[in-house]
Amino acid sequence: FTGKATMRKFVIGNPQGYKTEYAFNLDNLVVNVEMTTIFSKKLVFDEIRIEGAQVIYELGLGTSNLGEIQNNIAKAAAADKTAESKHEEPGKKPKEGRKIQIDHFYFNDAKVSMSAVALEGAKASIPIPNIHLEGIGKEEKGTSVGEAADEMFSSIYKSVGDVAGSGVNAVKGVGEDAWEKTKGLFK
Repeated sequence: FTGKATMRKFVIGNPQGYKTEYAFNLDNLVVNVEMTTIFSKKLVFDEIRIEGAQVIYELGLGTSNLGEIQNNIAKAAAADKTAESKHEEPGKKPKEGRKIQIDHFYFNDAKVSMSAVALEGAKASIPIPNIHLEGIGKEEKGTSVGEAADEMFSSIYKSVGDVAGSGVNAVKGVGEDAWEKTKGLFK
């Protein structure tokens, strides 16, 4: 009844075809809902806090596990909008799904491990800078769950991409070791 929920050790798996054990392993997920908005048209979250996430960024052929997850979230958000517009009746206002607002989103103390499908799950870890987003859906009507998820995941994906770009040398060493091991297979 306080509006606060906590989950520990929450795991988000990989899309099909990736070799690492997961995409995200969250130590702690805290969601704090403003209880006075439970029955209103716009549900307000005071905060969503993800702490101690272990992220595995696995490069595939032309994409990555996180890129595929990002695309799936974006497709779901677009499908929400399409579904809302399909239920419109001529001359009537479109029926909208319940909207949300997230005052604070935190993604703290996370690390990314980078890998590639060709490396068969080998990886190297690098810390991710903390992320803090404010006012998601703050406008009067709010935003859809899909759009909010897309905004939060996009910030994580961008941060992971920035870290991955600067940490190529960490994976390069892992890759060279894997390459040396596989060269012998083709003799």
